[in-house]
Amino acid sequence: MTQRFLEYWLLSAFIGTLAACDRHETPASPRPAPVVEGDRIVLPPEAGIIETQPVAQRVGGKLSLPGRLVWNEERTARLFPPFSGRVKEILAKPGDRVTVGQPLAMIEAPEFGIAQTEFRKAEAALNLANRHVDRVRSLFQHGITSRKEMDQAQTDLAQAQSEAERASARLSAYGLSARAVDERFPLKSPIAGIVVERALNPGQEVDAAHNQALFVVSDPTNFWAILEVPEKELADVRVGNPFLLSVRAYPLERFSGTITHVSDFIDPKARTVKVRGAIADPTRRLKAEMFVTAELNVHGGSAVQIPEQAAVLVGDTFYVFVAEGDHTYRRRAIETRAADRGEIPVLAGLAPGEQVVVHGALFLQQLLQSAHNRR
Repeated sequence: MTQRFLEYWLLSAFIGTLAACDRHETPASPRPAPVVEGDRIVLPPEAGIIETQPVAQRVGGKLSLPGRLVWNEERTARLFPPFSGRVKEILAKPGDRVTVGQPLAMIEAPEFGIAQTEFRKAEAALNLANRHVDRVRSLFQHGITSRKEMDQAQTDLAQAQSEAERASARLSAYGLSARAVDERFPLKSPIAGIVVERALNPGQEVDAAHNQALFVVSDPTNFWAILEVPEKELADVRVGNPFLLSVRAYPLERFSGTITHVSDFIDPKARTVKVRGAIADPTRRLKAEMFVTAELNVHGGSAVQIPEQAAVLVGDTFYVFVAEGDHTYRRRAIETRAADRGEIPVLAGLAPGEQVVVHGALFLQQLLQSAHNRR
């Protein structure tokens, strides 16, 4: 006789007894009836089908995740040439510390020379338009010229001013001005840091259409660790989780890090999720593109675990029945995570040592539901 059959048989007997009492009939073999009060159930001593066991503290474990180190993109700048041209001078090399706005290379770019020329022409046109307006205004005040000519001069001035502002804005976008037309474009660093990569040589032709950074400026004391988390382990990885990083170069050392981002999609082939962690290394021993292994503590904190059959799902909520002594059981809502090898981690609602029903929980839920339906 299976466990479920025993539960069904005992439930049928109790419900039959309750129904007979409602009809004021005397059953052939009177049996003590359970007492249901809210979420509390008191069973007669004969109901030996119920088994309980104490709630166990979850055993901590470690999760090892492979990954690699990359530059911290929040502290990294990649410099691309806005104009095509030839490298005339290299002003910085890998390892150099640079400041905001410091030139790293000088590029001879004809297109930049055109931008300089346009600015100078617009500036000259603006000066001419200003002088023309002053002259026409003087003539208009003496009645020599008409209002129409005055209005046209002011319109020409507005157009010249707009063109000068456009030409100036194009140069200002690169932090430059055009005091001279020399076609020499200085490639400047937008941030302070250290030159960690350089991909150009003297005399090299650079093409603005090619998506290749000529310099990479970063902070080599801060990295991102890009980790691969298997789909089944995703529940144990959250933003803010600390971890320890190990690398082959320093087998006896560990570097501390923190999870800062969990990707919103799963790789459909590898069934893994990319997770990003922040690593601080003031000693500068870690290097970009190193292969790493991150260890996370999982199943930690005050979480406890119960057998999977102890939990009953009602709607969207999981419940357990906690023994209170003298054949009394009370239903209690719990907060859980996915079952792992027949055990359910309980995040809230239970404490270690409490006695929960592990055999007969479904029977108690059916009793509870039957009593509530009769009301």
